[in-house]
Amino acid sequence: MKRQKGFATILVVIMALSIFIIISMSLFITTLSQQVIANNNVRSSQSYYVAEAGIEDALLRLLKDPSFLGSYELTVGDKKSQVEINPIGTSRRVLSTGNVSRRIRKLEVIYSISNVASWREIK
Repeated sequence: MKRQKGFATILVVIMALSIFIIISMSLFITTLSQQVIANNNVRSSQSYYVAEAGIEDALLRLLKDPSFLGSYELTVGDKKSQVEINPIGTSRRVLSTGNVSRRIRKLEVIYSISNVASWREIK
């Protein structure tokens, strides 16, 4: 009789530990996947803002020199944006591609060239 009680106790303990381990592992996997999702969102946002910085830089260059065309790389901190400026009639197509850890975001602006009365940089 004592043996059966001991065996039943061991069986209950093993089952309880198994359930505890299964619940712990599922919580760990859920937490890990949420962390991966959060990191992807951060990198995607960084990529967007780097691309936006490329657009702003290109617009500033076009404001200084409306005939400016070509492509270049803009470095913002340790992030990079590839910027292309191409003609479309009298307008310019500005395409900026931000790439942070293979999270690629592209922004496009069509810049219409008009007569600028004056331009100056204020420090």
